[in-house]
Amino acid sequence: RLRNITFAYNFSDNITRKLQISKLRLYVTGENIRTWTKYSGYDPELVNIDNPLTLGYSAVRIPMALSVIFGINIGL
Repeated sequence: RLRNITFAYNFSDNITRKLQISKLRLYVTGENIRTWTKYSGYDPELVNIDNPLTLGYSAVRIPMALSVIFGINIGL
């Protein structure tokens, strides 16, 4: 499972000096990006263990949400 990943770029001092700031960073973060499995349900980590007759079936029918966050960090 690829649960969390972040890609970031820090701009060089030449660019930050021209913009009159101390640092500049752009980033994108993703959560619940991909799951590789032969399991046919929505989430292989959420398995019903309360009822022995339904072992191996997802307790929750809703898949985990995919989140993508874009951001910028500026140091003045």
